[in-house]
Amino acid sequence: MTINDVLTAAEAAELYGVNKVSLRQRLERGKAFVHGVDCRKTMTGERGDWLVTRQAMDRVYGPKTQKE
Repeated sequence: MTINDVLTAAEAAELYGVNKVSLRQRLERGKAFVHGVDCRKTMTGERGDWLVTRQAMDRVYGPKTQKE
């Protein structure tokens, strides 16, 4: 895995063609994504952003729908 395999929630939503709010909710709930393995929040509080791996996005949503 390289740094290019880690995406912000906004990047992941755009690349995989999913709704940003829905993705963030799934990340927060921790059912489809394993916190600390597939994803993590960059800082505590309401202003943090989620980071998620491409591998986890592929597992949950299938192959990405758009080209890089």
